[in-house]
Amino acid sequence: MSAMTSAPQHFVGRLAELLVLERLLQPNGPRVAYLHGVGGIGKTSLIRAFMAAHPELVADEVDSTALPTDLSGLLDRARAADLLIIDGLEQVPGLGELVRRQILGRLVPGARLIVASRDAPHPRWATELGPGGLVEIALEGLDPPDAARLLTTWGAGDRDHDALIELCHGHPLTLALAAQLTDLDAFVQSGIEASPELLVALLESVGARQSDALDRDALTVSAIARRVTVALLGDVLGVSRPAVVFDALCGQSWCLADRDGVYPHDLVRDVIRADAKWRDRARYDQLFARIADHVTARLRAIGPSGLPDALFLLADHALYGRVAAHRNAMLPGPLVPSDIGTVRAMLAPLHGAASVDHVARWVERGRCELRVVHGPDGEPSEAACLLDAQLLFEDAPCDDPAVTVARGLVAQLGLRPGAPLVVSRLSGSAGFGLTHPLGNARVMAAGLRRGMAMGAVAGLVTVVGPASFWAPIIEHNRGLAVFAPVRIGAGDFFVVVHDLRFRDIPSWLHGQLFPPALPSPPAVETLDRDEFGCAVRDALRVLNDPVALAATRLARTPLAHRLASGRGDVGPAVARACREAIARAGARDARVRSVLDRTYVTPAPKQYAAAVDLGLSFATYRRALATGVAAIVDALWADEVATWVAPA
Repeated sequence: MSAMTSAPQHFVGRLAELLVLERLLQPNGPRVAYLHGVGGIGKTSLIRAFMAAHPELVADEVDSTALPTDLSGLLDRARAADLLIIDGLEQVPGLGELVRRQILGRLVPGARLIVASRDAPHPRWATELGPGGLVEIALEGLDPPDAARLLTTWGAGDRDHDALIELCHGHPLTLALAAQLTDLDAFVQSGIEASPELLVALLESVGARQSDALDRDALTVSAIARRVTVALLGDVLGVSRPAVVFDALCGQSWCLADRDGVYPHDLVRDVIRADAKWRDRARYDQLFARIADHVTARLRAIGPSGLPDALFLLADHALYGRVAAHRNAMLPGPLVPSDIGTVRAMLAPLHGAASVDHVARWVERGRCELRVVHGPDGEPSEAACLLDAQLLFEDAPCDDPAVTVARGLVAQLGLRPGAPLVVSRLSGSAGFGLTHPLGNARVMAAGLRRGMAMGAVAGLVTVVGPASFWAPIIEHNRGLAVFAPVRIGAGDFFVVVHDLRFRDIPSWLHGQLFPPALPSPPAVETLDRDEFGCAVRDALRVLNDPVALAATRLARTPLAHRLASGRGDVGPAVARACREAIARAGARDARVRSVLDRTYVTPAPKQYAAAVDLGLSFATYRRALATGVAAIVDALWADEVATWVAPA
């Protein structure tokens, strides 16, 4: 007999769930409470918090791994205790079915049972207990205020809260582990991929393991694709019995299902995807390409209903993901389509008042249509302001500089009056913001769906901005579209025209996923101290690749351009500066020097391998690495500041 009255440390939130558990204590309340959710979501902590709130109750906590196949003894234990608690029901295959058949229908009056499992209850649990006999509690991530409280408890600074909550999906264990990382900046900037020790811990916690039917490739496919189907598994993996793999996925506690297929829990998706990239990036890219081929072929075959699967891949795209790093420009909502004032409030923070004023005038003239996409909750989530395409073929003077520039690009392409165009003058996402790839993909989906519904669309015309956010995407589209900068009020934007006369929308989307090689961004960018530190860390990860170095943010700093001396060889110049800073950082500490060398100069395949090569525990290795990287940032920042004072 165990009195579970000790309150769990660092427990926050879950007030609604605690109230549901209170119903067990009511005379006519449910007899069984069944908690379920992915590993680390807080099932055990919730039970202990409930018991701590009721020290008068005596709980009998059952070791699920030590139960015999004959569970009749549990009936006596349930009679003797106020609450019988079975945690970790999923740890013993078949135990859930044994409990259902041998225990539920034979519970004595007054006996109460709490069960916790990663798996949801079989529907027959409810029928076995009768009406009102079972209460099911599906645990999800903490809401943002509670997640922020948990991060504060673990010592994470306020400035990192929003990014951490987003990256961790409110998952309590992940939040706690992330807050304790020695290199928290790397995690905030690059996610789980930058923290292999966290990655390994989470893989074990969520239970995303391989099996005979579910190998590493199958797990990776489930993380890349929006939804997994038998057809997709057959095309991508080439397995002889894709239905067996599909059934194995369906049996995972972290896998969900809807009418389109099966898919992982958000956190599990991120963990599997990061692990796949970390272990074998080349194989990950192969599987990504096969999935892209499958979903674009399906889009061509079935039309607009295939758009979500194709657009979902953009969220994992390297360049679209770069834009996602700016997490602060989120748009308010909801939007009322007929209310120009609401449109102004929603779109002005990103596009500027002048651009929104132009749209308002087009609406008043009857030349602009407001289109709204509603989210799962029925509230408006994305909005697009679509212009009458014939405006681009008129000769009348125009006070909207975006339309003037668009007319020039349309003429350049030789498009004629009457050509079926989709013209998006402004668009925004209330849920994500235009600087988030998922928000961009959802807005793009609205335009593409409209275009596909037209039957044959000649082109897509969009006005995007601010230019500083969109420059990487514009470069990404070089060769796929024509574009030109435009000044609207006090802001800089781009007008982009995608010519679809010689390729269908599926082919265009495939081109978005696999762009031509991009030139190095030529702009000089002055960063603040925190941004500069992140840029240095990103550059160190590709130290031995001059081409990749030239595309990093560090290569756009005044320091990099001074070192390159205007010759354009910025990649080698940045590499030399980083190597000199590494030498300075390791000059006083042999351990730091060896860690930096094995991580960046002559890197081991993985950080764990580097630690093993150096004979260090991984924790010691990570501490030395954090010390060395901080010293490198300090050295290069001093050089950067000196460049501002006395530029070359």
